[in-house]
Amino acid sequence: MDSLSVDYSWISFPLSEQVYHYAVRFTQDNISVMLPVGEHDRSYHSDKLLLPYRDYIMDVVAFTQDKIYSSKSASIKTPEGGKPKGVFILQRYPNPRT
Repeated sequence: MDSLSVDYSWISFPLSEQVYHYAVRFTQDNISVMLPVGEHDRSYHSDKLLLPYRDYIMDVVAFTQDKIYSSKSASIKTPEGGKPKGVFILQRYPNPRT
């Protein structure tokens, strides 16, 4: 991740239900943006998405036929400059939401 791009990866959700859609959610100052991810993808890359020197909460959301699950979230702070800081991995702990 740097101030303009993000590489994000995760482990499969251990659900007994079929997942129809995944999204990566970025939350900053109580505003969330959800970006669609392919059904079989386990990573996400985007350029020019994040602003420098900001706090973000990131997680993965899985949509089943009648429920929404979210992964354990990761809190990050983007650097001021733009130097790479690493890749953030989410664990596979869904929280059922109905």
